[in-house]
Amino acid sequence: MLSIRQILVPTDLSAAETHAWSQALTLAQKFNTEVHLLHVVAPSRLAEPHAMKVHPEKITQSLAAKASARMEGQIARARARRLTFYHEVRVGVDYREIGHYAMQHDIDLTVMATHGRTGLAHVLQGSVAEKVVRMAPCPVVTIRQPSLQIQNPLAPCRWGRGCH
Repeated sequence: MLSIRQILVPTDLSAAETHAWSQALTLAQKFNTEVHLLHVVAPSRLAEPHAMKVHPEKITQSLAAKASARMEGQIARARARRLTFYHEVRVGVDYREIGHYAMQHDIDLTVMATHGRTGLAHVLQGSVAEKVVRMAPCPVVTIRQPSLQIQNPLAPCRWGRGCH
C-alpha cells in the first residue's frame, strides 16, 4: 500500500491553482502528511541585460521574493488545518526543479493543477504537468479546475437530442 507522508504542491500562483491547493490540503488532512509548496521562477531571458538599467538577476530575485510572500500568505490561511507546511522558491526550468525537489525531499505524492491548454497554446507553452508526470519520482495527481471540466462526450446533449 502506498504510504503518503509528504505531499508536494507545485504552484505558479495562478487562479487555476486554487482548486488543486484545496484538494491537496484535503488529502494531506486525510493522510496526516506534511505539505510542501513549491514555486519555480524561470530565469530571465533578456537578450541584452547590459543595455538595461535593471539586471536579470534583480528581476529574478524580485519575482522570487514576491512568490515567497504569496506562498506564506497561502500557508497562513491554511494553518487552521493543523498540518506541517514547508515552502520554497527555486529558479530554473519548472518541471526539472519540481522533479529535483521531489527527489531531494523524498516526496510521496505530487498534487498539481493542469491548466487544460489545448491547440496552439499547448504547442507553444507545453504542459508542465505532462512533463512532471513523465519524470516524477513519485505518483502525480493532476487536478483540473472545475470550470475547465470537459463534458462527457457519451452523455446525452443538454437539449435532449443528439448534438452535431
